[in-house]
Amino acid sequence: MKATRSSARPKKRILLTPRTPKQRFIRFVVFIVVLITIVFLGKIGVEKLFFSNPLLGKWRTQTAMGIREIEFQRGSMISFGTKTPVTYDIKENYVVVMDPSLQLGSKYTIVDKNTISTQLGNAKSIYKRVE
Repeated sequence: MKATRSSARPKKRILLTPRTPKQRFIRFVVFIVVLITIVFLGKIGVEKLFFSNPLLGKWRTQTAMGIREIEFQRGSMISFGTKTPVTYDIKENYVVVMDPSLQLGSKYTIVDKNTISTQLGNAKSIYKRVE
């Protein structure tokens, strides 16, 4: 059997590396985007794992004035229907919630996962997490 012209030619090699500068640039941009995504997701994961804020969420207490609800969010809290920017100083068994504009803070003691308490003067309020 005779070899035909097409079978006599060597096969073209397929290169895995890009040949043009445009392809190299696109590959570089994709690499950077993937790297930034991994770093960002890693930061969120580490933050949630090691620096989680136990106050985040809605809490409710029964007072002489009725039921009071507060909600802690990242960087803010909602109390009496007003959203206020705050910072959190998280310790082992309590969290200090600071209002940076007033330079005032409140200490919330962590009783358990679903219970916190705070003391204002002689009055102690116990809050339960709202599911």
